[in-house]
Order: sequence, then structure tokens, then C-alpha cells
Amino acid sequence: MGPVFVHPEDCGGWQGDTYPDAMRGEQRVLRAYSAAGNIVGGLLLNGGDMTIDEGLAEVYRRNPEAAVVHVRSVVYGCFHAETRRTAH
Repeated sequence: MGPVFVHPEDCGGWQGDTYPDAMRGEQRVLRAYSAAGNIVGGLLLNGGDMTIDEGLAEVYRRNPEAAVVHVRSVVYGCFHAETRRTAH
């Protein structure tokens, strides 16, 4: 298990409209979870197939029951971020 970084005070989280450039990488896995915490799908991004933003949109489109999607490193499995479905 790797390190976990916690801010001492609420930072409000990432507020951008796209996935942060500093967290992009060659290979990522997107793992979708239902509101109950069950895995309901996923997608492997293999560096060039599609962007993380396109992949996240695809995972939410394919899995209407997906409430959150975790972004992880493929090589080490490190957790990078959690995205949440937004109501439109």
C-alpha cells in the first residue's frame, strides 16, 4: 500500500472541468461503482485509446447505475481520484 495524502483543512477538491493534467498518465483503469459500493463496470485506458475525460464519459454512459468512478494507475494500482456522477 502506498501513501495517502490528506489535507489538514478542507481544500474543496479539484474544481476544473476536466481531469487535472498533472494526474494524467500512459495507462489508467477506470473502475465504476454503484451507490451501494458494488463494482458495476470499468475501462482500461492504454495510452492513446482515448483521454481520461472521454473514458470517464464513456464509463458513465455505459453504466447508468454508476454513481462514482475511481481512476487508478494500471502498473501499481494506485488510487488517483474519485469522480461522481452529476445530475443534469
